[in-house]
Amino acid sequence: LFFRAVMARLMTCCSLFVVVVAVLLAAPVLLAPAIDLAPDLKGQVAIVTGASRGIGRGIAVGLGEQGCTVYVTGRTLDATTPNTAGPGGIPQKGTLRDTCAAVEEAGGKCIPVQVDNGNDQQLQALFEQVMQEQGQIDILVNNAFSAVGHLPKVMGKPFWEKGIETWDIINHVGLRSQYVAS
Repeated sequence: LFFRAVMARLMTCCSLFVVVVAVLLAAPVLLAPAIDLAPDLKGQVAIVTGASRGIGRGIAVGLGEQGCTVYVTGRTLDATTPNTAGPGGIPQKGTLRDTCAAVEEAGGKCIPVQVDNGNDQQLQALFEQVMQEQGQIDILVNNAFSAVGHLPKVMGKPFWEKGIETWDIINHVGLRSQYVAS
């Protein structure tokens, strides 16, 4: 019985010793200030193509939160702009002006530029405008994609039944325009 009592006391002391050592070893890590791994983007100039809605809009708002000047592009400048890009030609919700309001609410500066990203001359004019106004382009997010309205028409079909126009529609603004913009 005496042996058990001594062993129990020893185990308690050893356990307490292990906890104290663990706390002392972990203290520098636990007490150190958190490291901010986010890059400082204040003063950076960004272009986000296809930013009227969806992922492009979200990225533009995120860049605005970080203090960027964000140029957003797309075909839908405001609610008066014809918009038939949705599935079945149905208008999609969201405009460049809506995105700019969200970017500015998040703390950034936003400039909407109506651009058809499938038009090389309009893309070139966009980059010339940004360089003339800002003197720099630090971030380019190639997000534009114009096949949203076409994809439901061919979903579920084998690729050989989709026709070559599907390739053209998907890759013109979604691959080629990204190459031109870059």
